[in-house]
Amino acid sequence: MTNFKKKFVQCGAGNIGRSFTGRIFAEAGYDTVFIDINQELIDNLNQEGEYRVVIKNNDKPDEIFLVKNVRGVLGNDLETVAN
Repeated sequence: MTNFKKKFVQCGAGNIGRSFTGRIFAEAGYDTVFIDINQELIDNLNQEGEYRVVIKNNDKPDEIFLVKNVRGVLGNDLETVAN
């Protein structure tokens, strides 16, 4: 039996996609892939393999999470998106 890693694909790597949805699945051990049309954002995700999420808490210190093991695919690269 082949051992497959769970994969989560998020269409859109904006604020909601990265700070909420992507973070939850990455922390749960999924191979997290973002599809987006922002070349700079995709390049940064692929170069760093991680990103920070900062949660502001009015009168309390900010919470900072480092989301790891992520990558991105450029949305107009249809062959890579399909794979």
